[in-house]
Amino acid sequence: MRVHVAFTPDEEAAAPLGIVVDVLRATSTIPQALASGYRRILCCAEIDEARRLRAETEGSLVGGERDAVRIEGFDVGASPREFLEPRADTLILSTTNGTRTILRAAERCDEVVLGSLLNLGAVGDFARERDVDVAVFCAGYKGAFALDDAYCAGRIVALVGGERSDAAIAAELVAE
Repeated sequence: MRVHVAFTPDEEAAAPLGIVVDVLRATSTIPQALASGYRRILCCAEIDEARRLRAETEGSLVGGERDAVRIEGFDVGASPREFLEPRADTLILSTTNGTRTILRAAERCDEVVLGSLLNLGAVGDFARERDVDVAVFCAGYKGAFALDDAYCAGRIVALVGGERSDAAIAAELVAE
């Protein structure tokens, strides 16, 4: 198993298993929403797409942020603390960085999971069980490097093991 880390979403990377990391928003918010009882989460890159899906999807609410500010007209923002109990069956979510990175990873990988500081052990176990090459995608901030995502990616690399790319070694060093 080979493990690589893409520090920005635009970096070319692909693998059978992709792990997306957006610590401060999407990959922490989505597991929190699922744990609280939301049945599904639909990720959108663009605000208009999220609004359209909201209009077409019964039993849904729309959440999201741009630059950490709730999008005007959305039901909720994108902070994990806003999802302590379900308010609908379906959450439609659009964030500045994370949801876009999730969608990009889905184009490049056969399977995608979300990694955050909330589920490190589960993500590490899942990747080891799959025993396939892994690409960890850091959402970053507006296409640039973000230390929080690199730290979390390094923690994941340490848990997954395997043969590490130079970037994976760098991420693991950041985490140490």
